[in-house]
Amino acid sequence: MSSIIFKENGKTSYSGNESYKQIDSLLSNSSELKIISPYISLFYAKKLAGLAKSKKIWIITAKPNSDSDLAAFKYLTKLNNIMAFIKLFIYFAIIGAFAILFKFYTAALILVVVFLLIFAALRLKYGSITHSNIFLKTSKQFIHEKIYIGNNSAIIGSANLTYSGTHKNIEYIEVIREKEKIKSLEKHFDSLWSSL
Repeated sequence: MSSIIFKENGKTSYSGNESYKQIDSLLSNSSELKIISPYISLFYAKKLAGLAKSKKIWIITAKPNSDSDLAAFKYLTKLNNIMAFIKLFIYFAIIGAFAILFKFYTAALILVVVFLLIFAALRLKYGSITHSNIFLKTSKQFIHEKIYIGNNSAIIGSANLTYSGTHKNIEYIEVIREKEKIKSLEKHFDSLWSSL
């Protein structure tokens, strides 16, 4: 089934199994993204990881409750480990510098060994440590909203950020380009983000 398009008052509505055309366009054409989707598939986790090389992405999602949800969640959270790794490296570097400064060479050597062991453990657990601009939060309560906010447009509707939700299921979405409505959705997102 192809999309049925409705246009009125600064918004375009779509019903059909081609939500990806609008959602993927918003994801690709915005320098920053704010996403609320209870489900994110590995297909979109990989897409977001690629996009995160050049843009910041904030995601609110549900805690994973299936193997496929868990695979996507691990993929997204693995990307966040670079920040923890960098902080850890800075702490060890500062402490090591003080140890060398005060001629505690044994302590400095122990710090290097501990750091390398932690790095090896992270590498084994998560694979390669990749740079990321992905910030992810989950809620204790189930969040069922689906909102995608970009720079100049936003999408609300029934489509989860999954391959089925955007390519197979018949879903209803609204593409919003009205600046005031986009600001209102951003405030809603920011408020929800702060509460988690």
